[in-house]
Amino acid sequence: MTPAPDALPGFGIWHYTPLNSEACGVFASYAIVLVDAKTLKPHWAALGIASPVHPTRVIYRDVPAATCPAKPELSPDQAATVKQALDEELADSIPETMLHMALTGMMGSGDPPPAPSPPASPVQAPSR
Repeated sequence: MTPAPDALPGFGIWHYTPLNSEACGVFASYAIVLVDAKTLKPHWAALGIASPVHPTRVIYRDVPAATCPAKPELSPDQAATVKQALDEELADSIPETMLHMALTGMMGSGDPPPAPSPPASPVQAPSR
């Protein structure tokens, strides 16, 4: 299957039918990579995760079943619903992922990190 020209890899719609009912959701799968600006070598990467307010770490949100397209293209209303759900999930997920990567200057509890120890007294060269 060829993706639509405006398709975004890592974002999608999941349509499923559990026990004769219809359900639909949107999901995101991404990674944040910390790259050395001089060498362009990656130093560290982390997969995006949802915050603890969600039941799982998977970035997923249920949307009305009418949002699921019967054909590959989304109507303008369906696209707006999907975009809003993904925007809300990413607004929750990106800060959480950065927190886990220790890139926010905060601890997992939401508190700032402890203050650094005062610098040691400078080493002085012996006098001659």
